[in-house]
Amino acid sequence: LLTGWTISDRNSAAYRFPAFLIRPESSVTVYTGSGEVNATSLYMGRSGPLWGNSGDEAILRDGSGTIIDRISGEDLS
Repeated sequence: LLTGWTISDRNSAAYRFPAFLIRPESSVTVYTGSGEVNATSLYMGRSGPLWGNSGDEAILRDGSGTIIDRISGEDLS
């Protein structure tokens, strides 16, 4: 269950995941823009790009704020 988890870059406000369950061996794609949430897609609802400069970093945190994963640079494209 991803309730309370967040994803952010170094400089922007974090996207807080809604109550969302990822089943074992499954994945979810988080899109920067808008769209219809479903079992494999979540949307941040932003009107402009969030990722993209070479020094950027995506940071995934659990509900208590602990960093679970991070990815940076060209791996974000």
